[in-house]
Amino acid sequence: MARQCNHVAVVTILLLRLVQIAELLESGHLRKAEYLTDTEEARAINLFANIWGTGPNTARRWYEMGLRTLADVVDRGHPTPQQLIGIKYYDVR
Repeated sequence: MARQCNHVAVVTILLLRLVQIAELLESGHLRKAEYLTDTEEARAINLFANIWGTGPNTARRWYEMGLRTLADVVDRGHPTPQQLIGIKYYDVR
């Protein structure tokens, strides 16, 4: 019985992946991926993580401190000298 349940779970996962592949091929994007990257949290953390000298832990900490913009980081994030250089020359394309 446990083996049958395991097979059902594997088949279910494969079917879900096939649906995602079909969506990607049909539309060129995944709704789930857009949702995960289109939140305020994701945008802020990605912004911060792209600052030279900043890693994902610092980016998340700044977000959890309520920071949302580069100006917030400069004003209240206590950035290092390297991060300040990264912010100064940040490419906002």
